[in-house]
Amino acid sequence: MEVMTSLTHMIEVTAGPVAQWFRTTFPNTRPLLAEIRAGAGKPTIVPAERIAYATQGAAIDWWLRYVADTDSLPKLGLARAGYDAPQGLPAYNAAGPLLSAAA
Repeated sequence: MEVMTSLTHMIEVTAGPVAQWFRTTFPNTRPLLAEIRAGAGKPTIVPAERIAYATQGAAIDWWLRYVADTDSLPKLGLARAGYDAPQGLPAYNAAGPLLSAAA
């Protein structure tokens, strides 16, 4: 059974291979990020509600995994079948076309 762990956690383990690869491959990120943040100024769009950072982080982790390994892309048939059942409902009208395009 494959154990999933977050990319953020793997980067935080400084002795681990992922963190070492990032530090070796991208050694000068701190000055670059400081320059980008200084040049960007204040955000013009601020979320009205609290952001679910764990959900956002998990979505980014999954996205990166799929970018790196396209063979492990999820099968969307089950999700599509769930949205096909209640046709005409707002959830179907909003997500149906998106799932069709993704599948």
